[in-house]
Amino acid sequence: MDSGSQRTYLTDNLKNILQLPVLERKQVSIKTFGSTDERVEFVEVASLGIELKGGPNLSLSAFTVPLICQPLQGQSVEQVVNDNVCFSGLRLADYCAEGETLNVDILVGSDYYWNLVTGHTIRGTQGPIAIHTKLGWVLSGPVCHGDPGSQ
Repeated sequence: MDSGSQRTYLTDNLKNILQLPVLERKQVSIKTFGSTDERVEFVEVASLGIELKGGPNLSLSAFTVPLICQPLQGQSVEQVVNDNVCFSGLRLADYCAEGETLNVDILVGSDYYWNLVTGHTIRGTQGPIAIHTKLGWVLSGPVCHGDPGSQ
């Protein structure tokens, strides 16, 4: 989940695996971070339904892209929970143990962010904040590894 992203994205791979219907093709302007250079691409907009806990399902549309980001490494959710007793017992939306990588196949942007976030948060003692969503709790913020000065 990324409230700084204007749109929601999903990978072409996930769209194909789930055999999601394509609603339309749109022309988008892409600028990479810190660049004034712009390129125009055509992307498919797919329809996706998300089953929510304790509420109606959410239908959304997402731009399909080949890759959202490289697999995330060094984001041990297991270690963060162990370091922050206030997170123990939370039902997390994602989980990753030490040494595992996380593939990002969906990025929920600000167009649907507040349809999922409930507003409840728990601030950790060492790093991230747990944010309650209709998908479970998600962790957001810096992940410290042992030495409080390293992230």
